[in-house]
Amino acid sequence: MNRWHRLGMRARLFIATALLLAVLVLLVVILQSTLNGRDRLSRLQHDELPTALSAIAAQVQARLNTVIAGSEALAKSPFILDWIAAGAPADQLPQIQAALAQVQDSLQATAVFMATNDGREVRYHHYEDGKLDWRRMSADNPDDAWYFSYLNGGRPFELNLDTNAFSDEQLLMFVNFRSSRTNPADQPLNVAGGAMNMSQLGALIREFRIGAGGKVMLVQPSGLVDIHPDMNQAGRLDLGSQPELAGLLSGKSEQGRILRLDWRGEEKFIGAIWMPALQRFLVAEVPTADILGEIRHNQLTTLGIAGLLLGLGLVLLYPMAGALIAPLASLRRQISDTADSLDLRVHFETRDQAEIGHLCRQLNLLMDKLRQTLSEVRHVSDETEVVVEQLHGGAREASDSFHLQQSALEQITRVMHGITTQVADIATNAGEAGRYSEEGSAVLDAAERQLEQSYGAIGRLEQDMLDAKARMESLRRHSDDILHVLEVIRSISDQTNLLALNAAIEAARAGEHGRGFAVVADEVRQLAQRTQSSTTEIQNMIDNLRNASTQVAEQMDISAGSSQHGLASLTSTREQLRQMSRRLEEVFAINSSMSTGTRAQQDAIGQIHEGLQHLAEQGARASTMAQQAASASQHLSQQVGRLRDKVMVFQC
Repeated sequence: MNRWHRLGMRARLFIATALLLAVLVLLVVILQSTLNGRDRLSRLQHDELPTALSAIAAQVQARLNTVIAGSEALAKSPFILDWIAAGAPADQLPQIQAALAQVQDSLQATAVFMATNDGREVRYHHYEDGKLDWRRMSADNPDDAWYFSYLNGGRPFELNLDTNAFSDEQLLMFVNFRSSRTNPADQPLNVAGGAMNMSQLGALIREFRIGAGGKVMLVQPSGLVDIHPDMNQAGRLDLGSQPELAGLLSGKSEQGRILRLDWRGEEKFIGAIWMPALQRFLVAEVPTADILGEIRHNQLTTLGIAGLLLGLGLVLLYPMAGALIAPLASLRRQISDTADSLDLRVHFETRDQAEIGHLCRQLNLLMDKLRQTLSEVRHVSDETEVVVEQLHGGAREASDSFHLQQSALEQITRVMHGITTQVADIATNAGEAGRYSEEGSAVLDAAERQLEQSYGAIGRLEQDMLDAKARMESLRRHSDDILHVLEVIRSISDQTNLLALNAAIEAARAGEHGRGFAVVADEVRQLAQRTQSSTTEIQNMIDNLRNASTQVAEQMDISAGSSQHGLASLTSTREQLRQMSRRLEEVFAINSSMSTGTRAQQDAIGQIHEGLQHLAEQGARASTMAQQAASASQHLSQQVGRLRDKVMVFQC
């Protein structure tokens, strides 16, 4: 099978068509030979054999009609009748002998005879070999029984197989014909006719043959064969004793009756026709093997001619196969060149206006769709790359802002540590409290300004996070658009695959004419499968992009939450600083009560210190998240770059 698939389309089409033609030719020859054989045997049984029997019977009858007519002329000869009526005077015997000789010669009979009856006696006259013999006839003589039987039968003439002493007891067929003139006893004056030697009649019948091994024989109504091509069978073969032939001789039909049966170990056609003139059946036997031999010869001849025609057809088929697949081969080369160059701008061309032309147009539509889709993918990837760069820049700025915030918080922590020390020393050094309070006020102002800056930076960071999140949402929508386009491409490839499958089914229904189209459908299906594989790969890349975008969006949400929490902490710290500032102002106003409120201020400053530490921790976390966002945006940029590289392979 692999070797078959490695063959070219032309070779496969040629081999398949050649095998199909060979099988069809062989089946046609066998079917035709079988039908011809059946028709030949049927025609032999129902037409040819009955016709041949009728023709043979007609020829035998024609030969006998000559003898019968001559016998009638002899029996009704006025000269002979006058001679009989005159008492058959002996002095006219020479004239009678001459007349008999003339009749014998004209009939080409073995002998001629007369049975004369003038009312006083009956004489039998026999002329043979130039000699006229006669004798008296008597009803008591068995040799004369034929005469009296004929007179009693009342038939105008009859045929009788008998022997005669004047013919050396050889079997002769006598044609008995009576005269219309009678004697005083109302008996015919003359019963005369010709006698044919059975060997003559047998030679006449043996001349007729049906086929190479067919035989013709003359059979009595009882079934005894009188004349047979094999002289040893004449008078010995009894068809009436054969059970299978009993129905053949049951009716005296002049239309003929044909049977097909196994007789003597051989299948034969046996036909019989009744010959009234001979009062016998003319039987013919034809072995079916002779007919089957002719049929086999005709089969071989037909098969030889069909083989020559098939060879000639195959010689013409090979270039025709090349011409038929030329449009497909051209289209295959164009597709192969396009697959090598990945140039989607190419336009497939073919001169075929049928299925291949339709396929070419569909491929051009597919290429247009792919070109448009990949152009859109390229455009979206470019936009996504810009958005990712912006996101990466925002993440870097957020990270830098968090670093600044962390530095400010560390500075605030150090300042608060100094304030705590100063508040602890207020009780022992009230005089220095004012100076340190003024320094603390200045530090608080600076801290408040730093907090305001941190608050503004974190607010901007939160806004950047929201902007980045919006851009990521836009990126996700673009990814969804790309997936929608890929779904359209996959749908087109599925429809192409389905069309190829339908084309293969229709080609299978078309049989021989659809073999080439089945291969075309397979090529189209493979192209659709490759297209589907490419769309699947693109979809996987888009899925990776969407997953990365989702991760970045989640990180942005976390960062935004952290920023909001940091803002809340900064707000709390700012309020605490403002409270501390008011308290310090109260310290400045009522310096005398500072010592009593030192512990409360010390506690408040401790809380501020803890808040600053918490704010520092939140800032560290926000910085880490910003770094993660930057890393994710960089990874997303790499994925978009890979997608763009994949798309840039195609020339749109």
